[in-house]
Amino acid sequence: MNNICIITALPGESRVYIDALKLKHILDHGWRLYGNREYLLLQTGLGKLKAAAAVGALLHTRADIRAIINVGIAGGSTRIGDIFLAHQVVDQGSGQQWYPHLPPQRIVDSISTAAVDTLDRPSTDYRSNRLFDMEAAGIMSAASKYLSTDAIQFIKVVSDNTDSPLTTFNPSMVTKLMQSTLPVVQNIAHWLRESAIDKSGSLSTIALHDRIVATIHHTSTEKHQLLRLLQQHCALAGRLPDVSQLLGTANASQLIRS
Repeated sequence: MNNICIITALPGESRVYIDALKLKHILDHGWRLYGNREYLLLQTGLGKLKAAAAVGALLHTRADIRAIINVGIAGGSTRIGDIFLAHQVVDQGSGQQWYPHLPPQRIVDSISTAAVDTLDRPSTDYRSNRLFDMEAAGIMSAASKYLSTDAIQFIKVVSDNTDSPLTTFNPSMVTKLMQSTLPVVQNIAHWLRESAIDKSGSLSTIALHDRIVATIHHTSTEKHQLLRLLQQHCALAGRLPDVSQLLGTANASQLIRS
C-alpha cells in the first residue's frame, strides 16, 4: 500500500528519490506521479497554487495515502546544505499559519527546526531561524483538509543564503543538496508508518474503516472524513464505535453524522 507520499516541486528534487527508491512513473490524471509498493512521489511544479491543486486532487482520489512529506530546497540564513524540519508554515500572502506536529527527537536526531515562509515570488531577504520557499503553504492548505498535522511533514535543505544568494544559484546543485535529505525522509516515513499502526486503535481502526467503505458507498472525501472520525473516537473513548450500529445506517452521510 502506497501510504506515504513524498511531495517535491522540481525535477532535480524528485530525481534523488526516483532513483534511490526505484520509483516508476504512474499514468494518473496527467500528474508527474511515481511510485512503488511503499512510496508515492508527486512532483507539483513551482509555486503554492500548483502545489495546492496537485496535492488536493491527489488526496481526494487516493484514500490510501496516510501521510505526506514535502522535501525540497529553501532559502535561509544558515550554511548551504543545512537541513531543517518545519515547526511552522506561514503563507506570507494570506497570513495563514500552521504548526506541524513534529516527530520525536529519537527519529530526527539532531536536526534543527525552523519556520518556513511561503512566498509568491523568489526573495533574497534572508532571516535568522526562518526559511522561505514557494510551495509549503499550498501543500499544507490542501493536505490539512484530509490529514492530521502529524501526518504532514516538511523537510527543507538550504540552497541559498546571504553569501550565496539565489541570483548565483546553479540548478545543477539541487540533486547534490537533496542527497543528504534521503535518510531523514526515510526515518520520518518509518515513524509515520509506525504511528499509523499505533494510533487510535492500531490497525483495527483502519480495518473497521475498510470494512465500512466496502459495505456502504463513500466518496473519496467521505472516506478520509470517516477515518479521521474513527481515529478521534478511539482517542476520546479508548475503543472502537459499535460496528453493527454503523453498518445499520442507510448511507455515508448518515453514518458520518452518527
